[in-house]
Amino acid sequence: MTANDPIVTDVQRQQDRKRKRKAILAGGVVLGLGAAITLAAWSDDVFANGIFNTGSFELQGNLTTTAVESAEDVPQYENYDDTPGGTLRFDQVLTAVTLQPGEEVFAPITLRLSPETTVDGTFVLSGVTFGTTADPDLADKLDYRVITNSTAAQCDAQTPAGSDWYTGTVADDAPGVSNSGASARPLTAAAATQDQLCLGITLNDNSEDVQGATDTQVIWQFTATANTP
Repeated sequence: MTANDPIVTDVQRQQDRKRKRKAILAGGVVLGLGAAITLAAWSDDVFANGIFNTGSFELQGNLTTTAVESAEDVPQYENYDDTPGGTLRFDQVLTAVTLQPGEEVFAPITLRLSPETTVDGTFVLSGVTFGTTADPDLADKLDYRVITNSTAAQCDAQTPAGSDWYTGTVADDAPGVSNSGASARPLTAAAATQDQLCLGITLNDNSEDVQGATDTQVIWQFTATANTP
């Protein structure tokens, strides 16, 4: 210690230590505020929901001449096992028809969408085939046609008017139609909108091979498709 060195008293030392602590605390406060600002994050959420239902689509067929209004009155005829479909009223009877060569017989069918259906659609004839009891001698011997713009009464009277929609020969294999280019017919979702068709069948052969054929079942298959947006 020299004469020029200042004299540091205990009071000065205490004051110096207080200033250092304040500086350290101040620095700590600054660092603490800085960390808080970095970690703070503002967030918010928005939720939205939609409730969805699916529509229904069902094709119904009426094989009688009596108009039906309620869905319960119209069988669906959707089963292809054992005895597919309903029995058509050829020659106004519910039994097998005895065909003569060149003679055409007719039966009515009315198609509509069920009252519960919510969308419009179209339908086509997707197959005219032999059933499980087909007589092999009748393969390629039965011609069919589907007539539009006729009436059930005309079909029953065997004098259908109208125009041909599909024509062809009954197939003996998988469902398919020879006139697949025929335009699909529209059906609306209103239950009152019906499409009356008349189905015709003709024995096109006069040979001995077709004589005595019994209980040959022919199946018409109609397929409806709902319209897409």
